[in-house]
Amino acid sequence: MRTTRQAGVEWTVVTYRCDRDRPRIVESAGLHPARGALVYVQVVPPLDGGPDFVDGLLAGVRVR
Repeated sequence: MRTTRQAGVEWTVVTYRCDRDRPRIVESAGLHPARGALVYVQVVPPLDGGPDFVDGLLAGVRVR
């Protein structure tokens, strides 16, 4: 588990490795900066996509 600040959201990022040759799943959640609502993102990154890849996606999230 790690945290990262992207797109104005303080994200908690957790990576799950799946059994049986399935891809890993990355779940990220944080509080909306203005409304206090939960913002949730689930990603299945490419095999060579590390934390920088996930942070890049989170940086592109637009919350309203």
